[in-house]
Amino acid sequence: MEALRARLPGLVLQAAAATQAYDRMAWARYMVIFIPIPFVVVMFRLYMQAWHYYLAGGLFLAIAIGVYAIDLAAANRRDEAARAVDRAQEALERARLSQAATGEIS
Repeated sequence: MEALRARLPGLVLQAAAATQAYDRMAWARYMVIFIPIPFVVVMFRLYMQAWHYYLAGGLFLAIAIGVYAIDLAAANRRDEAARAVDRAQEALERARLSQAATGEIS
């Protein structure tokens, strides 16, 4: 039980750091999708040929898929850290209940 108590604050800090890192970078990842390519298309629309639009659309989709994959991995890391905290808290609560059931005082 002491090991669980000692481990829990570290897990909470890891979960908070993972959440903060995700929140801090999420907007930047999506700005990479929604600003550069549409901006270039709008700026150079008078000079673009038809095939340029296909190229821009394909590039937009490729970057969107890549950023989505990166964001999904970051969200999974954040969620796994939160689940680790939940599992540790549940294990600590089970240990407390088993100690209370056996009559030990913590």
